[in-house]
Amino acid sequence: MHAMRELMCHHYASTMDCIEAAGQVEHLIHTPLECPYNSVFGTLAHIVGVDRLWSLRCREGISLEHLPGEAFFSSLINMKEILARQEEAMLAYLLVIAPKDLQRTIGYVDLAGRQQERPLDVILLHMAQHAAHHRGELTTLLRLLGATHAPRHLLSSYTGPSQQT
Repeated sequence: MHAMRELMCHHYASTMDCIEAAGQVEHLIHTPLECPYNSVFGTLAHIVGVDRLWSLRCREGISLEHLPGEAFFSSLINMKEILARQEEAMLAYLLVIAPKDLQRTIGYVDLAGRQQERPLDVILLHMAQHAAHHRGELTTLLRLLGATHAPRHLLSSYTGPSQQT
């Protein structure tokens, strides 16, 4: 359970780092770029929007009909505030569930309207992996626009006991 919480802490901290880095080139975040979500802001909105979608499914059993996109976020500051609330809620949730709950099946309706089920641990891994993929894209976009951004590494953000070798 501790490892899953560490992974999610890293996920949120790394995403927050990307939002901070985008602030360095805030005047360029809506610039159209050749990327899947059309801009730095669009890519960030996708990352945080997908996190919101999965977080609500896991914690509250709520299935959104639409993915929160760029229009859901008014600014980088607003996006940071929303992500901070999502982080607080998800990490609190992970503190109160038992390790066996990670195997619990989460039922939800996907964006195409189909009923789906997945184990909670698989969903959490997907959340972290999905965001990591898009943060990689975002790092490239930010550097192309002139921002300095050093990606956070999982082991550097580990807060557990030190392992001596």
